[in-house]
Amino acid sequence: MISIISDEPLLAAELPCSRRCLAGILAVMQARAAELCAEGRIPQAPENVILALVTDREMASINRDAMQVQGPTNILSFPDDGSGEGTAELALDVAMLHREAFVYGQQPLRHLLRLVAHGFAHVCGYDHSEEMDACQDALETAGLLYLEREQC
Repeated sequence: MISIISDEPLLAAELPCSRRCLAGILAVMQARAAELCAEGRIPQAPENVILALVTDREMASINRDAMQVQGPTNILSFPDDGSGEGTAELALDVAMLHREAFVYGQQPLRHLLRLVAHGFAHVCGYDHSEEMDACQDALETAGLLYLEREQC
């Protein structure tokens, strides 16, 4: 199950794609992660994913509470809490997404894909490493193929 939530209704309008498209991206990443996990290539794959679209203020609060870091960040990942539900949570700062895309000279949709794949790789059990980079690349490729197929 994929859920995209937000306390700010206008944040979805600021996404570089529709909610439907973003849900599709998450679904193909989830399916690819499940394949990689079944093959023993990654430690875990979430059964359910909740993506929260947040403001800078909300992200700063989450970052402070969860990571003891001041200020907002682009994406935060929270793997399954061990409750047996297999639910992973991601928090995406939509304004940060756009600022970084501008700074890095990337299209916002491409940067969104990279950030979501990065966050997804964390919920698959990785900290920053070469293995995480490989997982992120596989998930990002799945997302790119979805975008090409769906043209969203």
